[in-house]
Amino acid sequence: MFKATLPNAKDWLNIVKAISTLTEEGNFHATSEAMTFRSLDASRTAMIDIYMPKEAFDEYECTEDTYIGMNLSEMLKVLKRVTTRDSITLALKENLLEVSIRNRYTRAYALPLLDLETEKYPEPSIEFRAHATLISSSFYKALKDLEVIGDNVKITIKPSEVTFETKGDIAKAFAKLGGELGEDLISIECSEEVYATYNLSALTNILKALSSILDTITLSMSTNMPLRLRGETPEGIRITYYLASRAE
Repeated sequence: MFKATLPNAKDWLNIVKAISTLTEEGNFHATSEAMTFRSLDASRTAMIDIYMPKEAFDEYECTEDTYIGMNLSEMLKVLKRVTTRDSITLALKENLLEVSIRNRYTRAYALPLLDLETEKYPEPSIEFRAHATLISSSFYKALKDLEVIGDNVKITIKPSEVTFETKGDIAKAFAKLGGELGEDLISIECSEEVYATYNLSALTNILKALSSILDTITLSMSTNMPLRLRGETPEGIRITYYLASRAE
């Protein structure tokens, strides 16, 4: 048996949106202690890892380890009109995932479960040389402003600021968080200046979803290595994202 109720349906919407930037379908793993998800994108250059402890739910019951195969596009259709005032309940019934959304009234949906191959993806083992905790909405906006110019972004973490640079066929663009502005940069741990280049649209797509659920995000990097984005909600939902670097 599996049944779980989140008090804020919008959180579930944004989690599904974040995952859907990498894949159209996937297996959630439910145990007695937590609901988790880990997957790669088709090019195997990005990974997302979701951890939702039972304490994050108003109600959580899972009597045996269960994999819940979902079509994320169909789930997003169901969630299209949810608000922060809605609660959402997920429950397994035979070969269906029942989704109930409640506020002043209840609407219910039944989605077919997908029989997906269960793949185990190990978490990357990377020694990060720098960590910067940023206001997530500012992080997203800084990168979104660069998209009009280039396809890739060079990110540099320095002792007092994080900078973003891109260039197109004609123009260049630059943004930074920290320095004399300061408000959008919470903290930096930086033993040395680090930098790397990443796909810009991949970052803006994931940050659009993450900035809707996470107030702050910690960016971890080493020079010319994959980056890690990590954040946690007050309820203990932890989201981690890895993206491979690109050659300049």
